[in-house]
Amino acid sequence: MTIDKALQKIHREYEGDTDYLEFDDEETQLRLEYLKDSIDDWIDKFPEYREALYSLVDMADGDKVTTSSTEYDCPENFISNAGQVKIGDSIYLDYIDPSQMSQKLSENSTTPWYTILGSQGAYTLKINPSQTAGLPINYDFHGNLTIPATTTDLIPISRPLYSVYYTLWKIYKEDDPEQEAKYRGLMGEQERLERVALAKTPGQPNRLYISGAGFGDRSSSVSNITTGR
Repeated sequence: MTIDKALQKIHREYEGDTDYLEFDDEETQLRLEYLKDSIDDWIDKFPEYREALYSLVDMADGDKVTTSSTEYDCPENFISNAGQVKIGDSIYLDYIDPSQMSQKLSENSTTPWYTILGSQGAYTLKINPSQTAGLPINYDFHGNLTIPATTTDLIPISRPLYSVYYTLWKIYKEDDPEQEAKYRGLMGEQERLERVALAKTPGQPNRLYISGAGFGDRSSSVSNITTGR
């Protein structure tokens, strides 16, 4: 569910009409902040969800096209690699540990590989061999969750209705005990459903894949997550 869809649903529930407010309206911005708060609240309930799975092509930063270099900046929220690196249409690079890099380079091998150098917030993708300039680079990676800020951003939790109900709960909290109790109950139901789902798949990583159709042509899907805001 996008922020825009969530805000529209909140408006319909609260106002009872479809005369949606502008995004920069003060009331809309307050509701947006409640939506953001709901993500932190969800993570407090499910602390095992600390990251999301992203595709480089969907990120605003990070080098996405080859040059004459063999080193490329990773997105700022990069935590760890998640499979092969794709160069152009048909070149796939397998990961090697940085400790193997010197040996691989001394062997002067043409076998494609990549490694990750640097530290949090400043990681670098190192590839071998160098590639023709102008080819697209793409890869999936585990990254810190990005808190939504625009209307087209996804609400990055597995049950976005929790965020909708949380926002309505906050709106009604001070002046309508009956409605406050209603939405608190609906929040609790979303939490219960999530715990049931987790119990059915013990030990499985629960991350949200945040993307359109990125590397591997994955469609947008929600399968759990977390954040550090």
